[in-house]
Amino acid sequence: EADQRVGLHAGGQRVGQQHCLVGRRVVAAARVDDGLQQESNRVQTRSTRLSCLSIIAGTELGLNSEDIKSIGLAALIHDIALLLHPEWRDPEDRSSRKEEFVEAFRTHPIESTRYLRFVTKLSQHAIMLISQIHEQLDGSGFPYGLRGLQIHPAARIMNVVDAYMEIANPTFREIGLVAPDALAHLCFHAAEGVFDRDATRSLIDAISIYPIGTEVEMSDSRRAIVIRTNPGRPLEPVVRFLDGPHDIADLVKMDLQILAPATAGKGLKRLDPKNEMLLPLWIATTNLDFFE
Repeated sequence: EADQRVGLHAGGQRVGQQHCLVGRRVVAAARVDDGLQQESNRVQTRSTRLSCLSIIAGTELGLNSEDIKSIGLAALIHDIALLLHPEWRDPEDRSSRKEEFVEAFRTHPIESTRYLRFVTKLSQHAIMLISQIHEQLDGSGFPYGLRGLQIHPAARIMNVVDAYMEIANPTFREIGLVAPDALAHLCFHAAEGVFDRDATRSLIDAISIYPIGTEVEMSDSRRAIVIRTNPGRPLEPVVRFLDGPHDIADLVKMDLQILAPATAGKGLKRLDPKNEMLLPLWIATTNLDFFE
């Protein structure tokens, strides 16, 4: 089983490498003028990260190689429609045409699949995943309001990863949640039946509660940064202290605990349970009014 998991991880990496070029070419096709260059780069960077995280989480869940391949490609190019609407990046335009914008955003997966069918030879499986990436188990997603078994397991993985990324690094507001709080928000809504629980667990298994690079406050009042995760021990990673000597500590082997993620100077915030826990923060348009 261990050899199989290693093979899947290696296969996932190869899929990501093979399709990065395809994704860049499709994104480049939408660059109709220099004004879209910055937006193209943002979408490309986000989509590449979504692809990598989805491949890893899908591997953790035990998806077959064909699903992993389709996840990698679909995640890379699923947001191609966003590049066809540069006006969506203008806050004044979004505010003055909010209803039109929200409706267009909720149907952008349909526009993406139509465009990709026209300009690529993408498999029907990958097209289907792109159309379902924003669907939720309870039927509250878009564009079709699918629920439960109507949503492919691979699309459920992409949905959870996309939601995590939107909460932690939002599209239409400046400040995201620290990673542990973003994952806590996902877990709460997975328990409520919005997200697939197995898919949510696979993401946490893949990146841990405190992902690599997360700065944290320790129980001895020092600050540290996570440099490695411990499989099966999501609350006890390996950290490097930022205060004083930059010693490395494996929290599995030491009498130290993480008290909280650090936010100072990181452009991030903590989750406000009273006002934010029930909000669907993973839907970009939810944030337009609340965070302005």
